Amino acid sequence: MTYFGIKKGVNMSCVEKSIEQIEIIGNWAEVKAEWKDKPQWLDVLKKRLAYEAGKVIDAQNACSLSGLVYSLSTVCSILWDYARKIGKGTGFVNGHPIVHLYSVQISYLSGSGDSSVFPYVFDICEEIKSGKVDP
Repeated sequence: MTYFGIKKGVNMSCVEKSIEQIEIIGNWAEVKAEWKDKPQWLDVLKKRLAYEAGKVIDAQNACSLSGLVYSLSTVCSILWDYARKIGKGTGFVNGHPIVHLYSVQISYLSGSGDSSVFPYVFDICEEIKSGKVDP
């Protein structure tokens, strides 16, 4: 497996690669495990978030709600790592432009942009939760 332009299993110190040479690809958990304790961690986070910003721009044409939710979950993990590194919290993550663009497209695809629907779908979820109706 290759991530950050480095083949897994190859004995190569992260310090040998400059941040400009690192290509952002791969599973975030693996990337985090490799880089979290390295001096370049903040640069890695910034570069990955720049990559994620490009992905969310492309996702404005998406039609897969589940794919968007999965991507949003990943980007929130990255944002939380970044927020902790720079001393920020929930407001930073919740209000981040990348999160906002994902939420707009998710809202569009789910048809939940109309807030008048909220009480109706909330009641249905309560009925599903209580077993009154089938999911």
